[in-house]
Amino acid sequence: APLVDALASGFRCIVPDRPGAGMTAWSTEHDLSPAGQARLLQGLLAALGIAQGYSLLGNDSGGIAARYLALWDASRVAKLILLNSEIPGHRAPNQRLYKQLARWLPGYGALARIQLRSAAYLCSKRGFGGTLYDHQHLLGSFHRRFIAPLIQSAQSMEQARCAFIAVLDWPQLDALSRLHGQIEAQTLLICGRQDDTFPEPYAIEMSRSFANLAGFISIDKAKLYVHEDQ
Repeated sequence: APLVDALASGFRCIVPDRPGAGMTAWSTEHDLSPAGQARLLQGLLAALGIAQGYSLLGNDSGGIAARYLALWDASRVAKLILLNSEIPGHRAPNQRLYKQLARWLPGYGALARIQLRSAAYLCSKRGFGGTLYDHQHLLGSFHRRFIAPLIQSAQSMEQARCAFIAVLDWPQLDALSRLHGQIEAQTLLICGRQDDTFPEPYAIEMSRSFANLAGFISIDKAKLYVHEDQ
């Protein structure tokens, strides 16, 4: 939302509401893996009649889908921008554990909704404390846009749970180590310097695998959601 406000005066901004991550209707028949979501986005762009020369921006797990879309829609993607996104071969702290809990723990969604009502939990490393440098965002605008809908709706939480499990597809993520060199679009990486989820040294190393790297920008006092912090 802040990026759209900043860019809308000079660009047409298309902000897809990905299945399982918002209000978009979906079913378990959809492939919610990163590659599956890239196919859905490719279909959306075709339906909207988007011509050549669009720029593609992805953050966090959205950055995996963005990379697959940049590969498959190469003739139309001019630029790819990644903000703090998954790194092939790297697993974020506790990511494996959280995926297993989300998949197998009975009542996971109900428990998560209770935990997210606690400001102390929300700001802890077990909650969302590792995603934002300034925790005031967790209790303010970010909370209103992202956390509150999960707390208020069991259905939204269940969709988020299913999407979280599906998007953490390790084989698809790790395959990007050999696919980055095939991405033709100019690629810019922007990194929150204090991010513990995808640490800056790993992100710098990953940046070297892109065939057409336009640059690497490190931003101080920012973590996973660098665009929210700064």
